[in-house]
Amino acid sequence: MDEKSPLANVQLTEVREALGLEEVVVAAIVRGEKLIIPSGTDRIAEKDIVYLVCKDKGLDKISRSLGTALSLESFALLEYLIDEHH
Repeated sequence: MDEKSPLANVQLTEVREALGLEEVVVAAIVRGEKLIIPSGTDRIAEKDIVYLVCKDKGLDKISRSLGTALSLESFALLEYLIDEHH
């Protein structure tokens, strides 16, 4: 995370407001060698790698808010439905 990013030093409870998007969740933060599964009290720090989850329609808005192209080349998504048969 760059120090000039709108997410720099933002508490997780404020991420939606900072991005102007209601349907976004911070799924994980990598800080140095540490993987953080965040809670609302965590704060995004400079040099953090932040993993966001949103619907497809939110990607453009996040990209514009952060002022950068989103890196999706190393992204994988596993969708698994839990139903009464599992």
